[in-house]
Amino acid sequence: PEETLPPVVFTEEEASEITTIETEVKKYCDEQRTLFITGQRDLDTDWEDYINNLNNLGIDQLVEAYNTAYARQYLHE
Repeated sequence: PEETLPPVVFTEEEASEITTIETEVKKYCDEQRTLFITGQRDLDTDWEDYINNLNNLGIDQLVEAYNTAYARQYLHE
């Protein structure tokens, strides 16, 4: 890729909070990607369910943790 994001370092508290969420989200995404590609799930009818399940797994907390760590490291105000 032409541009990649720099690595972020989490505090112990952040790392503890996101480890389980990140593992579950990655596992779920991998499983669902296969189902969508093979046609076992339909983008038109199953997408909303997919997004809802990501929300239930804590995707918002994961994104917030990454944004917080990124801002702390790279956005010095």
